[in-house]
Amino acid sequence: MNSGSLNLATKTFGLLGAFLLAVFLGASANTTQAATDFGVPTSEYAVSEFVYNDTGDNWIGYQVKLSFGTGASFVSAGLGTGLGFDTPDYDSPMDFSPYPVGSFDDVTITAGGATVVPGSNMLFQFAFDVPSGITEFTLRQEPRVEPVSDETETCGSVKQWFR
Repeated sequence: MNSGSLNLATKTFGLLGAFLLAVFLGASANTTQAATDFGVPTSEYAVSEFVYNDTGDNWIGYQVKLSFGTGASFVSAGLGTGLGFDTPDYDSPMDFSPYPVGSFDDVTITAGGATVVPGSNMLFQFAFDVPSGITEFTLRQEPRVEPVSDETETCGSVKQWFR
């Protein structure tokens, strides 16, 4: 299997929400591989990136999703596209420390089980396979935050200010 690596600059989340990274491999990428996944020539790319929590909120998880497009044309990659997180081999390192990887399938990695406080910097590593013919796609990444514990109390506190 042909392979490559993407060493991404530190991704700083200053606000909550998804970060969409459009990946363009170029017209000549993924056209001459001999290795296959499910009978389709495929290249594997390893990602190594630092992610910094500058949101002011505790994160209880992190999710990465393979997709196509951005904005109004954003569409999650389907299971039949061949674009996937190292499937079917699952033989590349995957590290979302301090989170254990909670679950993953062809197009989604969901990590959780720990709390990351504001000001924390984490090194995440994962790999994905890109079949021949796909030259652009999107990596959607989003931290998961602690839910508000009691919305009634929060609303009540706000109401007091307006009486």
